[in-house]
Amino acid sequence: MVKSSSNKLNKNTVILIDGSSFIYRAYFAIPGYLATTKGFPTKAIFGVTQMVLKILKEWDPEYIIWFMDEKEPTFRHEIYENYKATRPKMPDDLKIRIPYIRNIIQSLGIPVLSHPGYEGDDLIASFIKNLIKEQDLSAIIVAGDKDLYSLIDKNIAIYDPVREKFLDLKAFLEKYQFPPQVFPEFRALTGDPSDNIPGVPGIGEKTAKELLIKFKNLEDLYENIKQISLSKLRENLLKYKDQILNNLNLLTLNYNAPLPSFDILYYKRREPDYSTLRKIFKELEFRKLLSEIKYTPPEFKPLLIENKDLSQIPERDYLSLFPLQYQGYIFNLVHAPEMAVAFSEKEAYKLSTS
Repeated sequence: MVKSSSNKLNKNTVILIDGSSFIYRAYFAIPGYLATTKGFPTKAIFGVTQMVLKILKEWDPEYIIWFMDEKEPTFRHEIYENYKATRPKMPDDLKIRIPYIRNIIQSLGIPVLSHPGYEGDDLIASFIKNLIKEQDLSAIIVAGDKDLYSLIDKNIAIYDPVREKFLDLKAFLEKYQFPPQVFPEFRALTGDPSDNIPGVPGIGEKTAKELLIKFKNLEDLYENIKQISLSKLRENLLKYKDQILNNLNLLTLNYNAPLPSFDILYYKRREPDYSTLRKIFKELEFRKLLSEIKYTPPEFKPLLIENKDLSQIPERDYLSLFPLQYQGYIFNLVHAPEMAVAFSEKEAYKLSTS
């Protein structure tokens, strides 16, 4: 996991970010209102970017992946039409920021994964099963809710970026006293109001915990239901059995959600696109973040396009202005016989100064 001395990650530790919950946490974690001088709301974008940059700076991960939900309903809505029905819709001022956040994450060199019909949590579970465990890697799941607790294992921990706290296997067992894999069964008994999943009347976290410590899992509980001495508790468990099992289907992660690749190298962190980041931060007036970008213009040899008429050059921000003959002219641009205006690393317009 994380080395205590330098805070750097071991090379075989992969960072998996629950992007959707991350965005909500950032949106509500920052008090007040933040917007550009033109009135465009930027609080969530700024919060997400700050938290991600903090992770990159402190942990410097070689592998880091951002998982997102899609707009389309998931298989859980097919099982239970009221799934998440009571959850407030995404605020409009947050909805318009999502494309910016996605663009920033990708420009930071972080792969972004999502798939219609599946929640980001399912993709994380599939990633854990098919890559982390198959290749004997470690993982830190960056998430702020309990939906992913069942994935905790000896080499897999959850990190809350707002509280800055880890929950590893030891801490989980001390708190719940049953294995993480049983956590969906625990929630099937208690319900989950945030997802509009009803619990069993009379069963709170304390009772659910006692039941799973004694009976190991729901299957064992129902096979030995007669051992429950409290008649009302026994009656409710039998009365609401179908609901409990339906809850379990809703709360169990899909470990076979589709992934674009089973090769870990596919998810390696790439070099950031500093040019795009600077444009976004400039547009959003993130002066602090703009000043923190260590941008060194790359050496590039763009395709030169002959162009004598300056009016024909597209009106857009140029990336660089440079003399075509460096020797003798690099510090004297005025007298350079030929110049070029570059808009990207692939394209430049060749101009004559005479």
